[in-house]
Amino acid sequence: FWIIKELPDFQNKKEINILEPSVWIWAFLPQIIKKYEDIEKVNIDIVDIDNNSLDILQILLSKQHIPTNIHLNIYNMDFFWLETTKEYDLVIWNPPYWKIKDKTVLKKYKFENKNTNNLFALFLEKALSVWKFISFIVPKSLLNSPEFWLTRTLIEQYSLTWIIDFWENAFLWVKIE
Repeated sequence: FWIIKELPDFQNKKEINILEPSVWIWAFLPQIIKKYEDIEKVNIDIVDIDNNSLDILQILLSKQHIPTNIHLNIYNMDFFWLETTKEYDLVIWNPPYWKIKDKTVLKKYKFENKNTNNLFALFLEKALSVWKFISFIVPKSLLNSPEFWLTRTLIEQYSLTWIIDFWENAFLWVKIE
């Protein structure tokens, strides 16, 4: 909820485009819809590689009241291969946090950052190419680990508005900050 609370209001815009590139089954969607329910037209592109997650999402959505100004576009695909000419006002997500061990698979995903095989850093790099405003959850190691030096260098080209530190309390099953 803290992440949603700190997002821009976009009150001066009649239409906004939002991307959720790894929605899983629900994540931020209900809060995003609530936050932007007063904007005339809200286009939310929802992407996930896992078809089962999207099936569950569709069931959850069918049980919710979605305001008529909210337009959901659901894509069952790998976010890295999403080709769009749309300019997003907001990219918000909780990306996957695992290392790609298969070198053949890793070659498919590499962008500028050759120092990491961590999927969240690669997601971040891709999001920077389609964003205006990004809100995301990342491990604290992004701030100081040598593995993410190039990722930090890429981020430095943009304005960093805020960091919210949840310490180890953000997710019960995660042991890192």
